Amino acid sequence: MSARPAPRRLAAALLVLLAALLLAGALLVVLVRDEAVTGPGTADPAPSGGGNAVVVVGDERDARLLRRFAARIGAEDRPAVRAAGQAIVVRVRRGEDGARARVGGRELWRPAADDPALQRFLESGLGG
Repeated sequence: MSARPAPRRLAAALLVLLAALLLAGALLVVLVRDEAVTGPGTADPAPSGGGNAVVVVGDERDARLLRRFAARIGAEDRPAVRAAGQAIVVRVRRGEDGARARVGGRELWRPAADDPALQRFLESGLGG
């Protein structure tokens, strides 16, 4: 007689394999999304589902303005705040026109970094 696995054991093994494949697929999606949001070679966590916000501006003046705003609302870019998914991460990309923000899979572009609509978008995206 050949040793064949019992149907229940085979079903359980298939379920475990399916769960592992689904988890691997979900992790791959998160990693790909992280690269798309923050760019290659950066260590920024991807903003997703109420997570960190990433704002790209064209000059350091706008970056300082947004960093002051982030500090005022308790969303400064510090390790503990990032780990909680509540940080506003500001990036300067020379030549960028206006301010482009991404939070939780949503994106908003505004012509100025001090636009109240941008600030409302960031606060609501971070759960504030």
